[in-house]
Amino acid sequence: MRATQYITGPTVTNGVITGPPTDPLAPGWGDNFNPVGVAPVDFSHLSTISKPGVFSVDPNFEDPYTDRLTLSGEREVMPQWVVELGVTYAETKQLERLTDINRAYSGLTAPNGLPAYSSTTPNPYYARITTLKSDARSKYEALTATLQRRYADHYSLYSSVTYSVDKDNDSNERNFSGIQAEDFNNLDLNYGYSNRDQRWRAIVSGLWDSPWWGLSLAGSLRYTTGSPYTALVGSDLNNDGNNGTDRPTVNGEHFDRNSFRQPDFKSLDMRLSKAFDISQTKFSVFAECFNCTDSANWFVPTSNQTWGTGQTPKAGFGQATSPGTPRIFQVGARFEF
Repeated sequence: MRATQYITGPTVTNGVITGPPTDPLAPGWGDNFNPVGVAPVDFSHLSTISKPGVFSVDPNFEDPYTDRLTLSGEREVMPQWVVELGVTYAETKQLERLTDINRAYSGLTAPNGLPAYSSTTPNPYYARITTLKSDARSKYEALTATLQRRYADHYSLYSSVTYSVDKDNDSNERNFSGIQAEDFNNLDLNYGYSNRDQRWRAIVSGLWDSPWWGLSLAGSLRYTTGSPYTALVGSDLNNDGNNGTDRPTVNGEHFDRNSFRQPDFKSLDMRLSKAFDISQTKFSVFAECFNCTDSANWFVPTSNQTWGTGQTPKAGFGQATSPGTPRIFQVGARFEF
């Protein structure tokens, strides 16, 4: 690891070099220039030296692994109709996460009741030493029920509903956005619902090839309960150098990670198509709509996920003020040969 010190170039007037650099850190000029090797920086001219931040990988880093168990069974309840029920358990260990190994506790307590960090770094020559570690973990449990009608007599139907619980102590592996743990020396304090967690997911989809003029109608109706988000104070209470991880403590209760929920989501998508058989080829035209019912699907924007530092949330906290994707129509054509 090596820091780089930048110095100014020579004095230039109207594109012509007129004198040596004015920077006291510049190498010798004219007869004083030494062409052998790299000119050392004379640090005696510096009162303060910027500490570089560096990245490293824990020497004990290991790839993650998952222990997974899936049990399912299906049964035909009537001609072409099948019911399936399944359970899934998956536990992953050695998940990747980021930490700063150049921070130590100060022995003091932060305003939210957690241990505070010292501003003096153990290694005084560096600022943040962002380190990739593999000590995070996750657990996923799910129950899924499916009802399916196989394609016959020009139509098919599929419906599925899943109840699941997804927990971890760092969801960084799918959203690389820096250090996410509130206290990176106490990772279990971060254990809670993962960023992917959704309690219920349901879908109904179908296809009907009508007997009229080669018209086909397909569609799907999707519904999910809200994904979680974390209430943050919006400042670095524990002095660990991260402004986006600290959570408030209200009436003696420290907020868990991802303890708040976005509103539910629903969307109806439809497609009407017409096919033409031309010799050995097939030509089709179609019209589609997405979110056909124009559901607003409001959600809580990032700006409304900040609690503030007091016992009472700031105005607008938790309010779903941003709309989702509006109703969209599109037409197209497809040629198969």
